[in-house]
Amino acid sequence: MNENRLPDYIDHMQQAAADVCSFVEGLAKDDFLADKRTQQAVIMSLIIIGEAATKVMDGHKEFAEAHAQVPWRSMRGMRNRIAHGYFDINLDVVWETVQTAVPELLKQLPAVASLLPTHDGTVRAEIVITQAQPVLDAFYDAVVACGRKPLFKPSIRVATTPDATRYDPSSRAIVLVPYEVLPPVRRAAMDRFAAIGTLGLSGHEQYGEVFNNLLVAHELGHWLQEMALRPLSRWQAEYQANQIMVAFWRDHPAKPPAAATEMRLANFVAQSPNMPSPVPNNPDMSIEDYFNANLAEIESNPMLYAGFQKRMVRQAIAEQPAPSFCELVMTIWPDKPC
Repeated sequence: MNENRLPDYIDHMQQAAADVCSFVEGLAKDDFLADKRTQQAVIMSLIIIGEAATKVMDGHKEFAEAHAQVPWRSMRGMRNRIAHGYFDINLDVVWETVQTAVPELLKQLPAVASLLPTHDGTVRAEIVITQAQPVLDAFYDAVVACGRKPLFKPSIRVATTPDATRYDPSSRAIVLVPYEVLPPVRRAAMDRFAAIGTLGLSGHEQYGEVFNNLLVAHELGHWLQEMALRPLSRWQAEYQANQIMVAFWRDHPAKPPAAATEMRLANFVAQSPNMPSPVPNNPDMSIEDYFNANLAEIESNPMLYAGFQKRMVRQAIAEQPAPSFCELVMTIWPDKPC
């Protein structure tokens, strides 16, 4: 099946759902039950929705599972009941569907559609930027409010290959990797990450939440370090970036419908109880020294590197007293420019 038909199926569902709502606009239930023409128009639109949902489930199973909040199975079931039992349709059930399920579907589908690739298979970079740009803007404004005057404001750059999320000094940009370009092995890893997470997200949603939103503040911590021009070991740089990320989200929490900051942080640091410690039992070497000495090996193993990052974030979360964002900005960048 052609992957590029997926946007068509979602579009058909949106259009048919909008048609349903327009058909019954201004009608009371009794009016609907007495209007055979409107009944037939609504029923045909429900069939279209169900047909499209069936196509998604049969041909794009991974996508349907990644967006389990959409009632694909219920829509397919409604279509089957109508198609195979037209003369026994319960119009009371149809009316209830039109009043509750269809409007809810219209709320869900735009967000789902925004995550689709375009018809030519390319990634919608604007979706990634939409997730990350408000974080960058708020972070930059917060740094300025803390009394610092950066030489430049970084930008968001969307990668076309599955590289690492990072701050790139050469382009002065936060480089973000869209979910769509991840290889299957990394998508599977995100499914596992989501399963142990605390927000009940799909792997796709977990990826967007963490790598295209939450961790943008971490990468901006590295940009802030560049502005300060202070030499740091790699452990110091990473731990400091995690400190600033925690403090930023605590002082500047994301707006609803995002979860509360502590819930988002707990979701990020969640890990399997069977996950071994990333640090060997070596009493003669601190975790900082071990990280700096074995950086190449650690970075070559994504699971190991993630274990260290989560450990740093847990440590930053537990700091008492908890430093404010501006306190950390002044620590990282202690002197105001002349």
